[in-house]
Amino acid sequence: NNVIDHTDSYCYICVQYYPEQKCIDIAVGDCGIGIYNSIKNTVTENDPHSVIKKAVLTKASRYAGRDRGIGLMEVKRRAFEWSKNAKLYLRTHSAAYQILQNDLKLIDEGEEAFGTYFHIKIDVNFS
Repeated sequence: NNVIDHTDSYCYICVQYYPEQKCIDIAVGDCGIGIYNSIKNTVTENDPHSVIKKAVLTKASRYAGRDRGIGLMEVKRRAFEWSKNAKLYLRTHSAAYQILQNDLKLIDEGEEAFGTYFHIKIDVNFS
């Protein structure tokens, strides 16, 4: 429900199971203001990468003072709980990242874009 709680835009979700590769791909995207613009005024960091890292790795939230900000951490926790080899990717503001268990790795930078997009790849074995 993170997308529903944090954006007034459309949300897109796609889930695909690949039995040959024994993996599930999950893609979630919205056309909102993005993570950086959502919380930049409620954290002490100024650099966009630091703001986004704080959003992904801590309970940082635009709702300061409330018990919020656990959504991104929970997505990360669950993905790695389901598959130690999970791959999580994030595209928001002007960069793309790989979300690691305890870090956020910058993959690419480009032009600023609206929205937030996640791609989660989970290895599964249903046998």
